[in-house]
Amino acid sequence: MPPTFSNAPPSDMPPVDVVVWGLGTGRHLRRLVREGLRVRVLALDLAEPAGDAIAARLAARPEVLHAWRRRRLEIVTGPPAKLATAFSACQGARVYVHAPALDDARPEAAALARGIERVHEARLSARGQVVRLRSNLRHNLPHIAAAHGIDHLRGRAAGGAILVVAAGPSLDRFLPVLAQAARHHPTIVVDTALPVLSAAKIPVDLAVSVDPHPTTEDHFATVAPSFPLAFFPYVWPRVPASFPPGFVAFPDGDRFLDACAKDLGLPVVAAGGTVLLFALQIAAACEPDLVVLVGADLAVPGGRTHARGCAHARAAEEALLKTRRSDGVPVPTTRALRRFQDVVERHIRTARPTHLALDGGGAALAGAVMTDPHGALAVLDRCRRDTQSPRSTFQPPPPRPAFERAARLARLRARLAEFDTPADRANDR
Repeated sequence: MPPTFSNAPPSDMPPVDVVVWGLGTGRHLRRLVREGLRVRVLALDLAEPAGDAIAARLAARPEVLHAWRRRRLEIVTGPPAKLATAFSACQGARVYVHAPALDDARPEAAALARGIERVHEARLSARGQVVRLRSNLRHNLPHIAAAHGIDHLRGRAAGGAILVVAAGPSLDRFLPVLAQAARHHPTIVVDTALPVLSAAKIPVDLAVSVDPHPTTEDHFATVAPSFPLAFFPYVWPRVPASFPPGFVAFPDGDRFLDACAKDLGLPVVAAGGTVLLFALQIAAACEPDLVVLVGADLAVPGGRTHARGCAHARAAEEALLKTRRSDGVPVPTTRALRRFQDVVERHIRTARPTHLALDGGGAALAGAVMTDPHGALAVLDRCRRDTQSPRSTFQPPPPRPAFERAARLARLRARLAEFDTPADRANDR
């Protein structure tokens, strides 16, 4: 029986051409075996002992089974730490992720599987969007130069409460309580929810937009830009172009943006792939004591992707996973929403304000108090009585003078030129 290397130190592992996360049924390994590549499979979806289990898994794939028995295919099993160590020994190897195996990871490897999933989807997204992102960035440079950092909002809601509005399916039924609460407390609204609030005539104090795709414009089609906008540098350019200068922050992990942040004194925030995280980061910068989330289902209760009235609301079509409601009952979700749930919960655990979430039958958010409309209104009323302060506003500071905008724009363009490649310049022609 070939070794599974479950206890082999990295120094004893032979070099490989490809490392694969997940064994599955072995179907995805056939092409790699046929190409004669040296393959290491990190079988986080296979429990120990492994020998007989591997042979059973690969019984329907004779050429893969033969490669394993002839030691041309290496399968590593063991606890998550062992798999991570084996992966670290694969320097220079191509990485392949068998996504179905991530969902089938054994319980002790679930956290590792979700981390791999986040990185994998982020890499796929970045590869597919790199040209668009750079084009958006170049067109957004004037808007970035004119904007203020979200740190200018610091203290705007000190001691008070902020309503953060997402576009989950439950937003429909919470519109009456949101309308009542918004009379006394400011709203930070993700762009996908704007058509719903506009139709219901609920005030928007700050809109938030991060998506680089042209379809982002759809969220603003029926909305007058009567409120400020906070945006990411890679957002679809026609969105900030339709608003007066507002607020900006740079997602971390980008060398160009890190350099620009230092040049212009703009803030850098953790990137999470969801506009809701950016809305929560802005809310935290305002230093409230309380943040109330409305429509933040991070699941698909009722099989719908968004609240009715959202531009892209539809029936959920992809194969659904499960998360848990506040009562412990499973509720359908998607891989993307599950990843967003992770990043939102991570923010809530580390942020200073108390977080309440209106419970619409979606995901139970760890760290937040799940509550009903009556409970949320009671807490908001108590907060208003305690602070005795007027309703906060998020209007930006006066516009930057023309000479200052020009100087900041020149600095951004110079920085971008430092990072340009010949292919980038060719795409700009």
